[in-house]
Amino acid sequence: MHKIIVSIIALLAMTQTAIAQFNTHISHRLISGKSVQTVKAGDFIEPVVYEITELNRVYDFYINYPVNTTVKTLGLKLDCGTLPNSKAECTISGRIPANTPGHEYEMSFTAAGNYAHEYLQITTGINVTPLNEQVEHVSGSLDQTVTASDEIEPIVFGYTELLKANLSGVPEGISAKIDDESAIITISGATGQDHPDGDFNYRLAAYITEKDSIVFNGTISVKHKKFTTTLAAIENETQDVVAGNAIKPIVFRYAHMQNATVDGILEGFEVNQDKEKDLVIITGTVPQDIGDHMLTITVTAQGNDNNAEAKASVNISANPDYSSSSVSSSSEVSPSSSSVASSSGAAESSSSEAAESSPSEHTTAISVVQNAFSVSYMNNELTVTLAGVSSANLQIFDMMGHLLETLDVGASTTINLGHLPRGTLLLRIYGQGFAETRQIVVK
Repeated sequence: MHKIIVSIIALLAMTQTAIAQFNTHISHRLISGKSVQTVKAGDFIEPVVYEITELNRVYDFYINYPVNTTVKTLGLKLDCGTLPNSKAECTISGRIPANTPGHEYEMSFTAAGNYAHEYLQITTGINVTPLNEQVEHVSGSLDQTVTASDEIEPIVFGYTELLKANLSGVPEGISAKIDDESAIITISGATGQDHPDGDFNYRLAAYITEKDSIVFNGTISVKHKKFTTTLAAIENETQDVVAGNAIKPIVFRYAHMQNATVDGILEGFEVNQDKEKDLVIITGTVPQDIGDHMLTITVTAQGNDNNAEAKASVNISANPDYSSSSVSSSSEVSPSSSSVASSSGAAESSSSEAAESSPSEHTTAISVVQNAFSVSYMNNELTVTLAGVSSANLQIFDMMGHLLETLDVGASTTINLGHLPRGTLLLRIYGQGFAETRQIVVK
């Protein structure tokens, strides 16, 4: 009797377990997005999210394509996170390639439960609206206003046919990228945080053939961020030097500076900028014919919202080895009346006056003009667009330093570099008050 009772209890336990397994079923429900939706070719679908209980694994993510379809991917993916999971979320997301033909596509996948012989087939419908043109604007406003250093809203163009594309006129930091897999061109990026105000009228030319192109125009308006411009002498703010000898480098550190002027430097002094470290450095040799004199050098940093000023002094002593009859008295070392050298003509005027009254103090512009130009490069086509300056020079070097080509650059200049040797080349773009080096790869 005791054995019979034990057997009955064990049988009841097994029966309860079986009932529990039978009652625990895999199930699903739509918690976000639409199970059937219409999407423009080249754009993202609205993510479709299913909640699936007691999910062990998924497989057979399948898209039903129409007959004779050449594009065999809708650019979509299925992500269910870590499995198995008693309450998983499976998300279908992605961008429809722009060259996808218009059609009603059906996607399905199989969900296997945690218990044997429990399966679900889940289906989602995507109605794709095809492009009307060979190249078409898909998303993102063509005209945008953005604060400096903030990302623009990506501007997306889809294509069914494309040979190459050329973007010009955008602010520095904004560029275009071609994604052949999705058949889209995307204009995106951000300017530097110290970029000044400006309206940039850009042009995207999408070439179907070497001669035929579809052109899109827009404007990106940049509004500067409000920063306080600062400037301070951090090395050799005061020093003594004998005429005919070199000064110790005078170093100023700045923050958020657009451009600057230096007043009071002598003929033979040089002003350089270290953009990586935000430094202005003054070096040079005091002319040997100067008598005792206290030289004051003033640097003015100009910003978007304020200017900052810093000074350094050099106590010059007459050179005892130089003929006393040839030494200029301190009263003869007078400041020049030339204005800030903001143009090439002003710079020539300043240097000529210095030659006539040498040695004299003068005002000069230092090479700190930021965002003087923007560069876009795509498919061996280089476009240089000037901003705030009227002209510049372009030099192209190979990686060994050999000069390959020298060109004059106007307001917007486009050059095809396909004739140059393949590989990495260096571009040096310089003009009045600026000089920068960039790298490109010729294919």
